Amino acid sequence: GYYNRAIAYLQKQEYRKSLDDFNRLLKLLPEDASVFLQRGIVYRKLNQFDPAIDDLSMAVTLKPEFAEAYYQRGQTYLLNGDYDQAYSDFLFALKSKPNDARTLYGMACFYARGQGDNKMAIKYLKRAIRQGFNDRQKLLTDPHFKMIRKSKAFKGLLKQILLRNNKPKISAKGS
Repeated sequence: GYYNRAIAYLQKQEYRKSLDDFNRLLKLLPEDASVFLQRGIVYRKLNQFDPAIDDLSMAVTLKPEFAEAYYQRGQTYLLNGDYDQAYSDFLFALKSKPNDARTLYGMACFYARGQGDNKMAIKYLKRAIRQGFNDRQKLLTDPHFKMIRKSKAFKGLLKQILLRNNKPKISAKGS
């Protein structure tokens, strides 16, 4: 019912409709961490960072080992400019899922913008790419990397993604 429809609205970027369904669902399931997680994501998409952080914090309270909630809250803190909190959440998420490309990318954002540590930002970007991150356009436009975009190391990472994305696929057809 409500959950699947709310997720569908979220995927279609119909955030207000998604929010309405998550609100209805929380009246029925007031202690469901995954509903708080999803509603927190919707609030972040609406640039409503305080309620997003509240919901993501509730998801963590209800389910303390919920790595996805820590990752999403870290993303929200990052967008809100609260770099220390973002770092703390990304670190917790990485303890649970050390090879998660999205969280490694988040750590790279933290180091690039929150710390001005370009060497560590590149290190985490390399790890994210090794774990499957391949969104070259995101790298080109992400404001966190504005200060390192012209560096040789950053350009090398862009080239690496381009080569990986353009690698011919080997097909097993005809075998």
